Amino acid sequence: AFRLGFPDGDHRLAANLIFFLPSMWYWPSSLGKDGLIVCFMGIATYGFTCVLRSRYGIGLLSVAFGLLGVVMIRPPMAAALAIAGVGAFLLRPARARSVQAQAVTLFVLGPILLVVAGLTVQSSLTYMHNQDPIAAFETQASQDFSARGGTSNYSVVSPFTPRGFLLAVVTVNFRPLPGEAGGVLPTLASLEGAVLIFLLWRRRREIGFGLRHWRANGMVLFAALSWLAMSLILSSLGNFGLLARQRTQVLPYLFMLICMVTPQARAAARRSGSFSPPQTL
Repeated sequence: AFRLGFPDGDHRLAANLIFFLPSMWYWPSSLGKDGLIVCFMGIATYGFTCVLRSRYGIGLLSVAFGLLGVVMIRPPMAAALAIAGVGAFLLRPARARSVQAQAVTLFVLGPILLVVAGLTVQSSLTYMHNQDPIAAFETQASQDFSARGGTSNYSVVSPFTPRGFLLAVVTVNFRPLPGEAGGVLPTLASLEGAVLIFLLWRRRREIGFGLRHWRANGMVLFAALSWLAMSLILSSLGNFGLLARQRTQVLPYLFMLICMVTPQARAAARRSGSFSPPQTL
């Protein structure tokens, strides 16, 4: 999915992060249901990538199969992924050769994806037995992601304020920070977060370049929306032990943003004065 969605991306770095980051190797996340969720999320992500590249047959089948697998295990994650995919599709750059083809694509595939997203969101709300999205979020926090004791608990912040939103995203993706770690395993976890922060800083120009040119590639919007939406869901956790296992669901989308443009591709685009979007397959 990454190679298809980001042909100018750093494929080697993305593969190394996905396969060798310690969180991805942590035995509960790799052997438990979180590993299965990541598998189905990868299938759905490949499907949305194909749809954004006008490969609608295999794309829609992969989206349906992947989301079905995720919704059977953790419906809120499937809802976040579906919303991100539909948003990226509706806001993606037009690639059809004629106005008629663009209209058919929008008015035929658009409703199909909206129905898929609606069913996924409805399944999520039914799973949490509440029709109010805000209350459903709080219900999810107390039911599926509740922390149970231990010495690695932390105070959960509400993500529905600007400050809380920023703290929630930082907590899910990078904490515990080195100053918060105590013991060998928490220290290793904090080093992993430090490495990701270093990569974000090192690739800040490439990330900024990719985000500024999001209209050239719908996958940028899809990865960003998926990352943010899932970070908000996981922000309801209150235990670093649970977070170390379940953050594997959101990290691949952060890896996409880190690796979406290589320094060479950014430099070439600056020299030429333009950035060519990926070709439709």
